[in-house]
Amino acid sequence: MLAVISGRLSGLVVITIFTAVLLHLIDTHAKVAASDKEMDVHQQALSEITRLALSATRPLIERFQIITELTAQALKAETACVARVVGDVPQLRLYDVWDQRLGQHLAGSPSGPSCAGDEISLAIQGGGAAVFNDVRLSPIHKDALPFFENLKLCALLHAVAVYRDTAIGSMVVAYEQPHHFSEREIAFAKSVTQIVALTFALHQSERTVQRLDYVSQGIFVLGGNGGVVYANLAARQLAESDDATPPMPFALPALQGVGDHHQIRVGEREFEIFRSRLAGEEILIRIDDVTARNAAMAEAAYMES
Repeated sequence: MLAVISGRLSGLVVITIFTAVLLHLIDTHAKVAASDKEMDVHQQALSEITRLALSATRPLIERFQIITELTAQALKAETACVARVVGDVPQLRLYDVWDQRLGQHLAGSPSGPSCAGDEISLAIQGGGAAVFNDVRLSPIHKDALPFFENLKLCALLHAVAVYRDTAIGSMVVAYEQPHHFSEREIAFAKSVTQIVALTFALHQSERTVQRLDYVSQGIFVLGGNGGVVYANLAARQLAESDDATPPMPFALPALQGVGDHHQIRVGEREFEIFRSRLAGEEILIRIDDVTARNAAMAEAAYMES
């Protein structure tokens, strides 16, 4: 249990760092390119997408609706959609499709067109994006033309976020007429897709953290300065505080090495405390109230004597 929690919370630390780096890169790139109107539009859209889509206060579907709307507006595309790449043979699970022409978010197809796997493969080979200026001239879209004709779409850009040669997030923008995609448009779509992948990862981490409130053990995470940066519900109850990051209820010696174990008594209650050092000097602390267990063990020993 401790190893699983440690791994998941370490993932939160990595995601937080990655988010900060991403925001810094977006801000830096925007300053360099501010004199270029098209690039400036793209950078403003990226900043807005990042600010709104990575907000933990918004439901996941609302975050993706923000991404698709702002992406379609920035690229002047008829449609934009967000998807997760699933399966050993890559296919799309669509989360949101925005149709600029209708001004509506559509449910879309659960798996996208039949050629999605080929598009994903080409996007991975192409460094994160594949462009099709006219699907009517594309061999891989031959069998899927009725799908695009029904949607009145002709050109598309399919960008994917790749991790260890595997696509994990997808963004597709499409146009009614043949369209020649510029390098700037491709770069913008690839950047948005990285935010899509990060949104998926953050959502999963948020769900993990929420589940920790159902764990009976108190779980604290201390930052490098020794202050509490995370406390689950049981930990907050131990600290008798409603604060999201309450003070530690116990004074403990500095952690030496990668982990340790303590048993302490506070009034009539007995606790076991397990500490483990995480990446970045954070410390994970798990506190078990073993009062009832120890009382039962003492009673059993008494009856046997």
